[in-house]
Amino acid sequence: GAAHNPGDLITRLINFTGTMSKIFLPHERRGLTDQGKQAIHWLMNAGVMIDTTHMSLESLDDSLDIFEERNLPPLATHSLFGPIQKSDRGVTTKQLIRMYKLGGLFSLPISGEDTKPYKPSKGFLNFIKDEEICETSLDSYRVAFNYVEKTLHDHASEIVSSEISNEDRKVAMSLGFQTDFNGWDNHSHPRFGKTGCYETPAGMTLPELETKGLAHPGMLPEYWATLKKEGMNVETLEYATEKFLRMWETFREKK
Repeated sequence: GAAHNPGDLITRLINFTGTMSKIFLPHERRGLTDQGKQAIHWLMNAGVMIDTTHMSLESLDDSLDIFEERNLPPLATHSLFGPIQKSDRGVTTKQLIRMYKLGGLFSLPISGEDTKPYKPSKGFLNFIKDEEICETSLDSYRVAFNYVEKTLHDHASEIVSSEISNEDRKVAMSLGFQTDFNGWDNHSHPRFGKTGCYETPAGMTLPELETKGLAHPGMLPEYWATLKKEGMNVETLEYATEKFLRMWETFREKK
């Protein structure tokens, strides 16, 4: 019941049983086992927040049924979005809305490598048709973030009441972000230079972010500033901190 990364051999080898199941039993449902469902209840009873990342879509559906039964908010710390990346890890629009109706939080990796499109939907392709995108750079993350945010706001009437304050609405509609600087995860590639999409203009000195990509944590302020300058609503990420704390409080109160 675990997910495979899109086009990734490594995760298919790690989850060898799931890979063989998909090949030889393509119609077999890969959801939670009874033991898996019980484990989620045990964790909830202990006040432990549940991360739904790396679940197959069927396991996520089964988990969301439990979250709805228990009225607890689901957390996805580094998932992908199905209309952009059609894969086991690509949360569907319906699942995303279910998560947010429960007060949950969805987070994208900030890596342009991880968020580049994979068999994207027509809706997403139409959304980016006027964009100039250097895939695997911060461009991929920016357009992915913008599309997830748009999807949430398109369904805002299902997620939040019109009677809540503007501040609470921003918290409810916030998105998280995930990064990993221990060497396991990829990060955004540069837009210029040998590993970028464009040649560095002659005689021009570009910021380090443009020629090296997101190479280390010290570059995050420049990363966010660049994304904000290029039209991304970085404020949405800032409100996710408050949302995460509220979710944690809810789990502790209901344990």
